[in-house]
Amino acid sequence: MARKYRRSFHDEDGAQGLDAALVYHPTGTGKTAVIAGLTHAAHEIGNVLVLTTREVIRDQLVRELSGGLFIDENKFALPMRHKLSKVCFAVAESRQLLGTALALHAATRKRIPDQVVREFSQRQFERLAPEPDIDIVSHLHEQNSVLILTVQMLARLHRGRTGQSPIYDVLRQHVDLVVFDEGHYEPAPRYSEAVRDLGRPTVLLTATPFPNDLKAFRITPEHVDIYRFTQAVQQQHIREVQIVQRTPTRDPDKFCADVLDFCTSVWGPDPGQWTRRIIIRCDDVECVTRLGEAFIAHGFKDRVIGIHDRYTNPGQGDGQPWQYRTVPAPSETQALVWIHQHKLLEGVDDHRFQILAFFNPPTNVRAIVQQIGRVVRTKPGGQDAGNAYVLDYFAGRIARYWSLYRGYDAAATPEAVTMTASRFYLTRFTAALPQFDYIDQKFRQRLDLFDHDQQAQLTDTIADEIFFKRTVALRQIPNTLTIQDVVPLLEIALKEGDYEYQRFDVSKICPNTALFLCSRVNNVDFLNTYFFPEPHLEARLVMLFPEHALLASTSTAGASVKDGLGILARYDPTRLERLLLPGNDNRGRITSVSSKNMNLSSRAVRGRVVYAASMADIPAALDEHGHVVSTVTGYNGSAPQVIDHLEYQVSVLADELARSGATTEGPGTGATLVRRYVGIASGHVTEYLPPLRIKAFRTWVQSLANQMDDPARYDRVFSRYAELAVGETVSGAAQNLLLDFTELTELYRHRLTGQCVISDDVCADRLGDPYGTPEQPAAQFIMTINDTPYTIAATFNTSSKRYRIECPALDYDFIPIDDRDGSLIRAINQMQAFTVVPEDRDRIYAHGSFYAPSLKFGPDRFNPNGFPIGHLLYPSQQFKSKETEKGDKVIGGNRYQTHSLFGLIDSWKSGFDTAELDLDPHWVRRSGYVPESLSFSPTALIVDDMGCECADFIIADTLGRRVVLIHGKASETWRPYSASALQEICAQAQKNTALFSSREPRMPPNITLWDKAHNFNNLSVAKRIRKPNRDTAERIWHDQLAPLLANPLTSREIWLVLGNMLSASEIIAQLKTDRPAAEVLQLTQLLHTTMEAARGVAANLRIFCSP
Repeated sequence: MARKYRRSFHDEDGAQGLDAALVYHPTGTGKTAVIAGLTHAAHEIGNVLVLTTREVIRDQLVRELSGGLFIDENKFALPMRHKLSKVCFAVAESRQLLGTALALHAATRKRIPDQVVREFSQRQFERLAPEPDIDIVSHLHEQNSVLILTVQMLARLHRGRTGQSPIYDVLRQHVDLVVFDEGHYEPAPRYSEAVRDLGRPTVLLTATPFPNDLKAFRITPEHVDIYRFTQAVQQQHIREVQIVQRTPTRDPDKFCADVLDFCTSVWGPDPGQWTRRIIIRCDDVECVTRLGEAFIAHGFKDRVIGIHDRYTNPGQGDGQPWQYRTVPAPSETQALVWIHQHKLLEGVDDHRFQILAFFNPPTNVRAIVQQIGRVVRTKPGGQDAGNAYVLDYFAGRIARYWSLYRGYDAAATPEAVTMTASRFYLTRFTAALPQFDYIDQKFRQRLDLFDHDQQAQLTDTIADEIFFKRTVALRQIPNTLTIQDVVPLLEIALKEGDYEYQRFDVSKICPNTALFLCSRVNNVDFLNTYFFPEPHLEARLVMLFPEHALLASTSTAGASVKDGLGILARYDPTRLERLLLPGNDNRGRITSVSSKNMNLSSRAVRGRVVYAASMADIPAALDEHGHVVSTVTGYNGSAPQVIDHLEYQVSVLADELARSGATTEGPGTGATLVRRYVGIASGHVTEYLPPLRIKAFRTWVQSLANQMDDPARYDRVFSRYAELAVGETVSGAAQNLLLDFTELTELYRHRLTGQCVISDDVCADRLGDPYGTPEQPAAQFIMTINDTPYTIAATFNTSSKRYRIECPALDYDFIPIDDRDGSLIRAINQMQAFTVVPEDRDRIYAHGSFYAPSLKFGPDRFNPNGFPIGHLLYPSQQFKSKETEKGDKVIGGNRYQTHSLFGLIDSWKSGFDTAELDLDPHWVRRSGYVPESLSFSPTALIVDDMGCECADFIIADTLGRRVVLIHGKASETWRPYSASALQEICAQAQKNTALFSSREPRMPPNITLWDKAHNFNNLSVAKRIRKPNRDTAERIWHDQLAPLLANPLTSREIWLVLGNMLSASEIIAQLKTDRPAAEVLQLTQLLHTTMEAARGVAANLRIFCSP
């Protein structure tokens, strides 16, 4: 078929629209042999370009086509004297095509690990390239070459073909046939255009030719060759597959034992006699590691390998000897058990693989089919008795998926695989509709997206046909961007979304505008294994306003569709704030605000939505200035309303206008009251009035742009809040990283010691320079966790604007408790349990977003009034001298050591006075801050330390109506601005504000301990109740704490008492420099969020620290 297709292609000079041919053969039936036949056995074919989707498959094909397939005794077993018709080249770098044939051959030989195959390949090259020093382009004139490269490289060459590089044109001029292995990737727009523009006959080969997310092939039915799975089994080219139901288990040890029990039932009781192999599929590297260790524990120490990108190959790193980064050649290892996540889905052809088991439930049907394909191969040249076995630990799920695939495979036709799924169903759906009908109170004509005559007629009327709701996504653009630049992005998104679409020219009535009518078919989302196609029609509209540097896009499906324009900058939030104004008569108002908390703590309220008749008329919340506005809703009263005069449901229009306060007389009537939603963070704007046709829609967006050009803003509302970081993150490489293990500490344990995650050093500056790529800059950090230093990588994805943490060693050492799913690093990434200071110092990353820190630093920018934390600091040498928290002995059985931090706090039971703290006399003069004087005599002081503590100490003052929660921490080494040192105490302070936040006072969880001794570090202080001397916990609660907490006039305070850490003067000195230490920025943000957490429960924060 393929050779006939090539001849017809050349005979007709590609007149069939450059259609491709498809070879659909199940895995294991010899697709590589088909490629070999086209490259080496079809002598009428000249140079062949072989494309793959992965480098590892490229290198495997090079080995096979250079000789491995022909001379391997387990394959064709031809003699070394056999002559190939072409020489094979692996192209790993595009510049290699500008060098000599000899240089490219030498680079290719390095990718062939087998010495015998390398020797065979050398003989072919010497025979077929008598002039090895000529350039590769001249050698291609001989038409005896096979070039093997990835389709990603071809796409890069295609994108750069208009520049200085002639490489793409070289391929187009000298290639006779294109062979695309795993051709189901071909419909991806970024690949297909590069392949089709070569203008060469193209043969796609795939084992899974079913639409992937409704993608399909551009192929004519007569150029399709289908070899069905059942047919291949009957002809004994592959094994039959038997799905075996097993008892579900998530325990690695039980899973391992069960797999081995089944192998024993098939292969016999002596593993030493087993010659077949097992594949285990996992979801992540942590599962690969745990299962590898389980099989080793069952006696397979030298017969198991794990393969994952996050491993290193044996001898190349500090990994285990059974761990591999790249797939070893099956002939080079005696391993029986092969465990992986993605590495063995394709490109591994060995008839000894016979049993497959999935440890995690599979979700991708294509991956299931590809994975099963690894165990069906039989030994070439002879029968291979026995079935392939797939162990199903998921209550029949795999059996059901496999049965559905076999049904699809049996019913697949050339016609079915040559038409997109959307076109296949839409043509049939449209044909079933009458030409005319009376629907929705009107006579209407059928819309046929595939009727070219109707499409031509529709071009003249489309502008009056489609109504768009008043919802739009706004993006910032350079004023040089044109609609011609934008259209390709839209079309790629439509193709990737499996849409059939038509673009209409509306430039006569709307310049700088693109309109698309598009449709696709979705399966209803509530069915599991059945399908019911559901047609979906949509119109998409994009408008450019160069004078405003603005792009506006919308769709009849809403403004949030994936339109391919996500690469454009988000619109300036400060301009979007101008879209809700009170107007001259003050009728406009904001009625709802949703906000996100800049507080980086995972224990703080993440967001808030507030509704009011007018937000400007209600008091601000105490912590509101720490929130960033996300969305606002209200009534704009400063601009005239745009009305579209048309028959469109006139009664509904009148009702809507009446409710909004607008009139039907159009914009000339002056300002009207209009309800709007504005997504400050997203750039989405919605106006709650009837929809508009295209021309009126552009007028409406123009009115929005005009309003945003006016600097007026509703300050009575927006001035209450913090700000998101504005503009793009130019340099996203992480400069400083702060991890937050607080929520994960008790969920993971060390695999050897059983300890939970413990660390006093979770904040670090970057180690050396950033690395990676401009699209994904990365940085390394050293952090000590459980007394072990770990190298942690933080990578910034410029596309998603998110950071990802990587540390294989941490995942290896810490395993989840109770067999919960997911590794420690996966949990950190999912929770985004870290903050990052990037090289761009005008922003900080937390909660998965960038925020603009309110703190201004630098010699000319730092202002004490802009650093409220300074007012909370009480610097004293007393705290500098405290290098131990509780001390190493107890005095008289009931006293803490005097030189300990607990000893100092305990002394306050007789009275607290800031005048006795010997505060640094130079602090006020140097900083401009005046610590508030405070003096009182506690009526109760309790040690609440350890267990489910609210604080280390709790102070009650009934006379002064005061309750104080004290959190103390000391350091043996001097740490003047360590965010790591404060991470834990700040987390505890934020986490334990509940005692202040309850409407009805609730007893502290530790109250049952108050009447007991305080035991710590093998020491014991006789009484936790330090004052009053003879009271009980119950009496102190009922007589003092509960009444105080119930009284709204009680002063609630949270104190951080820090020994030998946090230098007040050093922090100020750093903030006055142009580039303060990144850890200082982390630290100040940490303290700021702690202050906000305190304010959230109407508490004051005080910080007692070193000078």
